[in-house]
Amino acid sequence: MYDAGSRAPKQTKLEELNAPEVTSVGVNAFRNSVLTAVNNSSLRTVHLPKVQTIGERAFSDLWTLEEAGSAFFYCGGPTSISLPKLKTAGESCFAYSTKLTQIDIPNVEKLEKMAMYACNGLLSFSGEKVESVGAQCFERCYALKEVSFPAATAFGSGCFIDCESLTKVNIPLCTAISDKMFFIAQASVCTSTLKTIDLSNITTIGTSAFEGCKALEDVVDFSKVTTVGARAFYECITLRTVDLSNVTATGDYAFFRCWGFTGELNMPKLTAPGKYLFRECKNITKVSAPVLENMSLYMFAECTALADIDMPVLKKVENFSFNKCEGLTKVDMPTVETIIAGGFSGCVNIATVNLPNVKSIGGTVFNNCSLITSISLPALQTFTGGAFSGMTGLTSYDVPLLGTLETVPSSLFQNCKSLTAIDLPAAKDLGMNAIRGCDALESISLPNVEKVGNFCFSENPKLKEVDLPKATSLGTKAFDKCTALTTLKLGATTAITLANDTFTSADVPAACNLFLNAAGVEYPTAAGQQWKNLTWKSIASYIP
Repeated sequence: MYDAGSRAPKQTKLEELNAPEVTSVGVNAFRNSVLTAVNNSSLRTVHLPKVQTIGERAFSDLWTLEEAGSAFFYCGGPTSISLPKLKTAGESCFAYSTKLTQIDIPNVEKLEKMAMYACNGLLSFSGEKVESVGAQCFERCYALKEVSFPAATAFGSGCFIDCESLTKVNIPLCTAISDKMFFIAQASVCTSTLKTIDLSNITTIGTSAFEGCKALEDVVDFSKVTTVGARAFYECITLRTVDLSNVTATGDYAFFRCWGFTGELNMPKLTAPGKYLFRECKNITKVSAPVLENMSLYMFAECTALADIDMPVLKKVENFSFNKCEGLTKVDMPTVETIIAGGFSGCVNIATVNLPNVKSIGGTVFNNCSLITSISLPALQTFTGGAFSGMTGLTSYDVPLLGTLETVPSSLFQNCKSLTAIDLPAAKDLGMNAIRGCDALESISLPNVEKVGNFCFSENPKLKEVDLPKATSLGTKAFDKCTALTTLKLGATTAITLANDTFTSADVPAACNLFLNAAGVEYPTAAGQQWKNLTWKSIASYIP
């Protein structure tokens, strides 16, 4: 040992290290440094046949080493290593040995964290006696093609990250695939070649375990798996359908963009699905989940071939669960009680709907479902947002709740382009956009409405007559682009408030006959066509 402030002694070049009886090498023991008596920069050969333990960075920075019987951090020279007695390879033990192509450590039992990290030239590894493999152990071993661990039961996270050349994996005793175990992190520069893997004894698959393995086609025996982590098979685009018979829970995006999934997905035990679970699995045609009660956000969104749904106890459809499932032609879900916003949005081929027990419905649930002409929701109790918004083919509805509804949610009937009649007898407050864009609507009478929200009747090109006997407030652009409006009846006896731009064009009032309550404060005291600084075609007394 030399004090850091001392002048280093004259160094002796070391070209060969032969220590046949040594069993342990300490931390930094032969690390190349100006503070050691030996200059290791010329070291070519190391023979340590009985070594069982090698300390951290024991042979660090030896770039000229060509043949070794040991393991060294950042040794760029070795092409082959033989350590027949080694039992434990410590953290970063062989990391960055970039020229290493072969390693012989037949008795090693434990590979610690990053032990082989970035050994770019290593082609294969067989650990017959290895019991555990540390985290990131083989990460960035880009040339690694085959690994075999017949006795190993524990694998740390990220063991084989970016091992893009890996084609054969033997881990028969492993029961859990760890987080990011085969993750392709550098997707822009790494292309996975792993096509098949045997998971016969696996029960748990961790987060991002196979994410980015775009060549993966077959998973042999998935039948024991019960839990699949988030993004586990994210964008495994060639992966064929797996056996989900025992899966009970998954993380988010677990099978996102698994385009190779075809036909039926049978999930008899699934109860806790993650968000975006099968999104863009565009070749699935049928899903069966007999015990599932609550779906997840975007669960089957953009599964464009999905045509058949078997979920006999389902109670809740989440946000956009079936968004753009263009293969669906009907919705028959008698047990469903809640549908959140966008549940079936973009399902352009749905024509019939059976939802007898739905109690709560969100906005745009059937947006752009143009083939639905009628809908019945006899048990509905609450609305959230534009429940019928975007149902462009809707011509009739049977929703008893609308008969007693006092506050009409925003966008409730927005863009219901085929509706010719809207009945809201109890409504007092019309939300923004509530009846906007109803192309076929020609007249409407709302006997109890007091407040008309912004854009409420805008963009109704055929609307000719509006009767509002109690309205006292008309919002911004409430009648914007209602170019056919010829009759507006306002029967309130109290003051009526208009926004500055309730009528955005003077052309609308100029062509419209206005009726005001003669006994009310708004009736003009002088003859003429002026009211609220607008010129009307005529102004006459309101008659109910």
